[in-house]
Amino acid sequence: MIITRSWISLFMPLETLDDKEIIKTLIRIGHEVASVKKIWFDDQIVIGKVLDVQSHPSADKLHICKVDIAKKTLQIVCGASNVAAGQFVAVAQIGTVMPSGLSINEVQLRGVDSFGMICSAAELGLPALNDGILPLDSSIGTLLIGKKLNSYTAIADTIFEVELTANRGDCLSVYGLARDLSAALDQPLFSEKPDPYNESAKGIGRVLRLISDQSATASLMIKVIENKGILLPLAARLRLAFADIKTTNNINALAAYATHSVGVLFRAFDISAFCARGEEHGEIRLTKRSGVNVLLGNGVEIDRIGLSANDDFLATNESKTIVLEAFCVPPEEISLVAYEQKLKGDLLHQKACKGSEMELSRGMRFFQDLLGGEGECIFYAEALSYEPRKQPSTIAINTEAVSALIGQTIDKNKTVVLLKRLGCSVHSNGDQRGFLVTPPAYRHDLQNAADLTEEVVRMVGIDRIESKPLMMPQKRSVSEGYKAFANERKLAERAAANGFNESLHFLFCDSATVEFFGFSPMQKELAVANPISAQLDALRPTVLINLIEAAAKNRAKSKPLIALFEIGDVYNAQRSHTREIGFVFSGDKEAGRVENHGKSQAETLFNFARKIAAVIGDFELRNETTSRYFQSGHSAGVYMRGVRVGEAGKISSLITRKYDLDATFAAHIDLALIGTKRYNAKPISKLQSVTRDLSVVISKQVRFEQVRQAISDLNIELLAQLSAVDIYSDDSLGNDHSLTLRFVFQPFNNSLNDEDIAALVGQILAKLTADFGAKLR
Repeated sequence: MIITRSWISLFMPLETLDDKEIIKTLIRIGHEVASVKKIWFDDQIVIGKVLDVQSHPSADKLHICKVDIAKKTLQIVCGASNVAAGQFVAVAQIGTVMPSGLSINEVQLRGVDSFGMICSAAELGLPALNDGILPLDSSIGTLLIGKKLNSYTAIADTIFEVELTANRGDCLSVYGLARDLSAALDQPLFSEKPDPYNESAKGIGRVLRLISDQSATASLMIKVIENKGILLPLAARLRLAFADIKTTNNINALAAYATHSVGVLFRAFDISAFCARGEEHGEIRLTKRSGVNVLLGNGVEIDRIGLSANDDFLATNESKTIVLEAFCVPPEEISLVAYEQKLKGDLLHQKACKGSEMELSRGMRFFQDLLGGEGECIFYAEALSYEPRKQPSTIAINTEAVSALIGQTIDKNKTVVLLKRLGCSVHSNGDQRGFLVTPPAYRHDLQNAADLTEEVVRMVGIDRIESKPLMMPQKRSVSEGYKAFANERKLAERAAANGFNESLHFLFCDSATVEFFGFSPMQKELAVANPISAQLDALRPTVLINLIEAAAKNRAKSKPLIALFEIGDVYNAQRSHTREIGFVFSGDKEAGRVENHGKSQAETLFNFARKIAAVIGDFELRNETTSRYFQSGHSAGVYMRGVRVGEAGKISSLITRKYDLDATFAAHIDLALIGTKRYNAKPISKLQSVTRDLSVVISKQVRFEQVRQAISDLNIELLAQLSAVDIYSDDSLGNDHSLTLRFVFQPFNNSLNDEDIAALVGQILAKLTADFGAKLR
């Protein structure tokens, strides 16, 4: 948003404010000033009046001008085609240094002496407004011959580029920013000028009438102008150029200037848009189509209000009668409609979406006053207008809550004063600690008490708020999802530490492979609809399929030892999913080296299980039926805390032959069932533990889990560890076998003697004899 100092001064007094104070205040109230440029001229450049213009005798394109600069009349040779007698111009005298660095000296052009230069806009360092010299007019101030150009602040201006936040549509005009400045500085804006009155003006009802539907949500005001010659004042041309606003004709430029000045959106149409050919009276119809407010003339869409206008009916400099439209639409409505219907709008649409000024009469008065000073345009009396019914929103505010949000006590009366300065209406609600606030219609961004609190902070000044350390008790913000992720990463780190390499795969695999591994195919209606390829047409039921395929690829590269793991999603036939961690170990337990005399050792299920336990924690292996891809008799269910969490075992020879693998062990564990591994602290005894072995003859039908449970039922507190260390069988034992159990007893208070240990072992033997008919070997 680009504004100038002289532009702001149209709406508020600036005599006591220098540029630094304006910049400081804008920044304090939340409007960042991106750049500042001061226009300045040499004091030798003054106002002159062209008294006479004669053709140069020796050059067709040169003119000999007599220019009055008060103290004397200068003869200046000028090459501009637009120089004419009676013009007020900027004259650079001898000795002037121009903004470009050019020094003005006495010269002779084609034999004629020249004592200065009549300046163009570009030569003055201003935007190039025209070809030739820059004629001056009274819009920059009263033109006094010989007065320094620097004293005309409409030209020797300060240009501010202000960065606005997206929610401050009310500041997308010079008036809007001046209104914010006046509130911050507690300085009143200039009073509005009364409507110009012309008793001889025709009434607008003689040429137009407005018919509106109740569905319309746009605010509208229509004026009719009789065009006798629309001129664009120099001050307006300069300010438009400073703001880089380009226009096509004078009426279009005036509309753009008025919009940028006061924030009211304007469009200008030729009267023919609403009056049929040959008719002196026309009709404007305001209605709504597909959510867009539309102006119709002769049944044709003339303006899609807030979006774009029909270019065929826009006014030009040649239009004899002009229909001037000022409008406003709810910003949230027009932006949503444009987005949903993918409608494209013009530059005014961008302003309409952010929020424009709703006081259309103010904009019309500004426009009318602007045209009243230049040209011979006549406004028809009265105006046609439409204003939809709106219920103003009211916000309840509590001064204690405001102070708590700010972190500093703000007096209730001061809060009320600040909000009133911002244009809010404040009403009592019977509560000593609060009141009701009705924001002004142009502040679309004020929706709740927090917004009003922010406004109070802006007006007080963020630099005036006492700095305090934040007191924000933080709640536990770790989600269950993050905890699951962190647990998986810990498992991955432990797997890597135990020699496994992480492997990553797609969630998909070959449906034929799924059936080969013994899984039921997914229900047809749940199957993958558009597979990436024929080899990825099914969702994997276990990560072991991918891991075994990866092991086969590593084996093909002559890797002697393959240890892989993967954590990922798996799906059953009903497409419900869970996450599991899978392990595959293929090859010998360890490679040949000096310590084992160069002889590698084959992997065993129990050694593989110890590696898995080092990752997921202690578990039991129970001899039971497992999945078809495990070898019968060499696989087991994995149990933790009595719950079956997965399977482990040796991969069947059918699969190892297919994939050309050596003896391969695998395990897959359901992560949802094992939960997060907890480390429970246990007391450490200062006394030495005692180990004893017990060998019994027991039926082969008795599983070790039954033996463990029977001993556990004895609740022997001193029994710290129980394990099976040997199983022996021969023909002499028949249906029995010899089972050797190892017990570790850990005393805490007193050392154990032989009698104590013998009593404990005897108690265990008696239990096994009673439950399973065991006999001491």
